[in-house]
Amino acid sequence: MKRAGIIIGLLVSLAAAGLPAGPIAAAKQWPNASGIWQESTGDHAYRVSIFHKGETLHAVGVGTYKGQKVVWYGHGTVKGAEIEYDYEFALAPEKWVPGHHSLTLSADGNTMSGTWKDERGSGGKLTRTRVR
Repeated sequence: MKRAGIIIGLLVSLAAAGLPAGPIAAAKQWPNASGIWQESTGDHAYRVSIFHKGETLHAVGVGTYKGQKVVWYGHGTVKGAEIEYDYEFALAPEKWVPGHHSLTLSADGNTMSGTWKDERGSGGKLTRTRVR
């Protein structure tokens, strides 16, 4: 009986402190980043296919840069809304080198934005919108 009183007292204390007395609420679930994405600026336009299972991510991009065909692929991770992967080119302008994308998925899952940086230190911002 004494144990029941202690448990009830603990539950009342937790409630008074604003803490949940039951199971802890589940962590925020982010939308799945898998899909077809569009990325474009004045110089380039890409369609990017992203697919992931758990935290493992694969990406393939196909498009053009100033009229020249570009194909790249990458592998990395998804943790919540954070997407990180290294990429390299299968087909690109002669002086392009591998690099890294660091992106954040929007809460509604329809936009991802972040940065790219290549092995030479060049970089910039990028934004993608979900096509499907």
